[in-house]
Amino acid sequence: MSTPQRPGQGNPETIGLRLASYDRWKEFCAYLGGGIGALVLFGDLAKDSFEAAPHWMRALFITLILAAGIFLGRAFFGYVFASAELTKRQLTDSLAVTDPVPGGRWLKYPQTSFICYWIALVLSFAAAFLLCAAAWQT
Repeated sequence: MSTPQRPGQGNPETIGLRLASYDRWKEFCAYLGGGIGALVLFGDLAKDSFEAAPHWMRALFITLILAAGIFLGRAFFGYVFASAELTKRQLTDSLAVTDPVPGGRWLKYPQTSFICYWIALVLSFAAAFLLCAAAWQT
């Protein structure tokens, strides 16, 4: 999977390219959601480790997972909403896939791509705390 590129560099971006970029970012959000689910599952399996670890470690793990879930929901919603708005505009104005992306308040590229990278970083910290809690028990 190639890294989605931000628009505005070089030639004007077409509707088809923008929609494909939205789809790639939505897939990236799905992968991050799988990571959150896996950490929740491993956190449940490691509940005995959390009982032996300090309470702040369990609280921090839960906080990190909740924050990642909230930010992931915001990022995914941004791309779904932008994709729906662009598709609706394309259909109502009878635009082709090769036409440039029309302007408009709701058709700007969502500024949520940086959130996806922060989510990946937060999930890394949550996984590290899970490993620390497991090591604390031994």
